Amino acid sequence: MPHDLTPADVQAVIADLAGTVLGLEPAQVVVIDAATRLEPDGLGVDSLALLELAAAVSTFFRLQECELEDDLLRRRSVGDWTSTVMRAWAHGSRSITFATSGSTGTPVLCTHSWAAIVQEMDAQAVLFADRQRIIGLVGPRHIYGFLFCALLPRWLGVPFVDIRATALTGLAAVARSSDLVVGFPMRWDLAATHGAWQPDVTGATSTGPISVATVMALRARGLARMVEIYGSSETGGIAWRDEPTDVLHPYAHWSLRSDGQLERADPETPGRAQSIVPPDILAASKGGLVVTGRRDGKVQVAGTNVSCAHVAGLISEHPDVSACAVRLMPADEGRRLKAFIVLNDFAKEEAALPALRAWMRTRLSVPETPLDVVFGNALPRDAHGKLADWPARRRHLDLA
Repeated sequence: MPHDLTPADVQAVIADLAGTVLGLEPAQVVVIDAATRLEPDGLGVDSLALLELAAAVSTFFRLQECELEDDLLRRRSVGDWTSTVMRAWAHGSRSITFATSGSTGTPVLCTHSWAAIVQEMDAQAVLFADRQRIIGLVGPRHIYGFLFCALLPRWLGVPFVDIRATALTGLAAVARSSDLVVGFPMRWDLAATHGAWQPDVTGATSTGPISVATVMALRARGLARMVEIYGSSETGGIAWRDEPTDVLHPYAHWSLRSDGQLERADPETPGRAQSIVPPDILAASKGGLVVTGRRDGKVQVAGTNVSCAHVAGLISEHPDVSACAVRLMPADEGRRLKAFIVLNDFAKEEAALPALRAWMRTRLSVPETPLDVVFGNALPRDAHGKLADWPARRRHLDLA
């Protein structure tokens, strides 16, 4: 095929998955190459980590379908594993399985045929046809990073530069005219107040909505364009916009039915369509799409899907907590979670806070951990008795 999976794609995914399993810093991930040894005296992979990493690679590339997953345990370099994946790709299902970024429970596995991936990449290549280089802040283990940082450079025939290890204060200095910078909302929020951008730099963002204030701040510093990609791990990219207040423009292979379901042109059978439940509640508007609500009740924190109800339920299990509500901070408060906690009568705030801090570290991931905690006698409610919002007090737990 003109655009098929390559060893470079595979090696990038293996390195990214290794970074996740081993807890490596971005600077350590970007230097992993074919010669890197997957052993204790190489990358620091012990027997348990090796099993976990092999399972992740096998799932991503579906090695079980050609019974090559055990081959990973017999060969111990990134180059060896890449060769195994390429052999499996030649005889397997030619599909990729991505995991959702959900932090609640087991991540959902979402399988995409290579034909569907090619269909999307052809559409993305049209949208970004004028870019001369891609620099990326997103790893390829998730669908957004795989499509935009592994595949899109090859579709466009342009070089790719991994800048995950670059300080945010230097991001604008790294980019140059005609670049596409691939990031996500929280990284763009942090970069919005640093540096001056060269002319004709385009940004791309996904995994969640980006605030109007962030886009305006980036533009004030010279960023020419910010393209927001709407989609999910289950669907891939569905639509895009380059004005944060505009409607979403669906790619040519997507359409919205009158019943609120999406239809995707079948990438393997011309003339046929696949009916798909959208990740959010969508409505047609002004020739495009608008999101009117989430179906699963989750919010995005640093690109991770988090259930506020789940987090509130866990915090409520603490013996000093009588009730708890959790919400996502608006952009001007920080885009992290905040919690309103009602303590039991016998518990004192000063004594409860350190215990809660230690307890949350054992129960919650970083995206799930409220950055701001407010104590009160009762949960805030409006005149109708519904749970109301509350201002963050920036009483940080310092758990990030």
